[in-house]
Parts: sequence; structure tokens; C-alpha cells
Amino acid sequence: MKIATRLLIVLVVAMFATLGMTSAQADTAWKKYTNIADVKLVMKYAVIPKRDDVMIIDARPTARKYDKGHIPVAINIPDRKFNKMTNLLPKDKSTLLVFYCGGVKCPLSHNSAFKAEKLGYKNIKVYAAGYPDWIKAGNFRSVSAAYVKKLIDKKAKVAIIDARPTKRKYDKGHVPTAISIPTRKFAKLVHMLPTNKSTPLIFYCGGLKCPLSPKAAVKAMKMGYTKVMLFQAGYPAWKKAYGPGPTTFGSNVKTVKLAIDTGDES
Repeated sequence: MKIATRLLIVLVVAMFATLGMTSAQADTAWKKYTNIADVKLVMKYAVIPKRDDVMIIDARPTARKYDKGHIPVAINIPDRKFNKMTNLLPKDKSTLLVFYCGGVKCPLSHNSAFKAEKLGYKNIKVYAAGYPDWIKAGNFRSVSAAYVKKLIDKKAKVAIIDARPTKRKYDKGHVPTAISIPTRKFAKLVHMLPTNKSTPLIFYCGGLKCPLSPKAAVKAMKMGYTKVMLFQAGYPAWKKAYGPGPTTFGSNVKTVKLAIDTGDES
């Protein structure tokens, strides 16, 4: 009986030792890049208008991750497709590249950093804490044109706001269903926003060099709206992906607003 008990104890100890080794091996299965950036550094570079001396790269899958939320100025080069998308990298190999993915346990950004290094890029950092840390720090989430179109197609209860000037920009073409609230006239037109402050708001303007949408988004947050997002690639990205949007000459703005409010209240 004593021998059987001892054998059982030995087997249990061996089992836990094996599990521990497996866990340790899993933690070290991928090589970590050593040049690490923190959120403060990323915030310094992830500014709008977008800087030309830095490229922030989201290494996560496009449809499952990037489209639904990413750092506003980041481009998407999924690690698994890196070798097929190197044309998106800057020609100047001294440009700062900052890779990120889904957090400290995500190897994708590290893998991509090593690949970029092999291509001759000399100034590379990995934001290891990644997208979860970016959101935790209180920064805006940006979504893609594909995500916006998906919301429009399924008639989701969301307000899409064009922060560009109405006559010079919005009237000549805009994202379908979007309402025009130019940032400079925000205070006068806030009545056009949904009354329900939990309604998702997506602000866009003229692209990665345009600061109007983040400025308007900040104002909406200060008003108490709790689900504020950016479509920072903006109308240029929409037009490139889906063609020119509808034109408006002031006649249907109130109709669009009423449609949004009706959707909220149902």
C-alpha cells in the first residue's frame, strides 16, 4: 500500500512538472523583439495630422481585429501576409516603424519587426502592450471603411458624422447615411446628435492628415457620449474602396437626423 501511494505521488509530481515545462516552453516559443515602445511614446507619434517620419503598423488579422478597432493612424499589415504586403512599407528605410498587435502575449508584432529588420529597416520598435493598452489609456479607437460599410448595410443603430465643411466637402460627396456637423459649427449643431448618449458615434473627415474628426470626437465625449469612435482614414478611404458617396444640397439633412433618432428610440 505504501509503495502504491509513493508511486502515485511520484506520478502526480511528474505530471505537474511536465505541465510546468510545457507552459514555460509556450512562453518562450517565440522570440521577443528587444526595442520596446510604451504608450507614451506611441501617443507622441500617433498624432493627427499623420507624421511622415513614422509608420505605425497593426500586425493583427484584418477582418477579425484591425477593421473593428485600431490605433487611428495605423496601417494594417497582418503578420501572416507580411511578405506579400511589403510594398506598403516606406521606401526610406530610416523611417521609424512601430509594430503592435493584441498585447504582451501576442507574437505577431515581434515577428513582423524581425522581418522588417531583415529587409534593412534600421529604426524599429514594438509596442508590446499593444491595442488593449492603447484603449486602456483612454485613446480613441478607429475603425475601417469595411467596418463602416458593414454597419450601414445592416442598418445598425449608429450615427456617422462628417466633420468636414458642409458646402465645400459634404455636399459634394459623403459616406452614405452620414450627417454633416462641421467641427467649426459643432456647438450650434449638437441638436443633430442622437439624444441617447450610449448611441455609437463615428466621426470622419478628410483622411489621416485631417484633424477635424478627432476634435469633434473630443467634444462629443465631453458632452457625455460613451461610445465615440473615429473613421480616421475618412472619406478618401471610403471613395477608394466603394466609389463616390451621395451628394447633398441641404434638403435631406433633417430627414437623416430623424431617421437616426427613430432608430434609437425603437
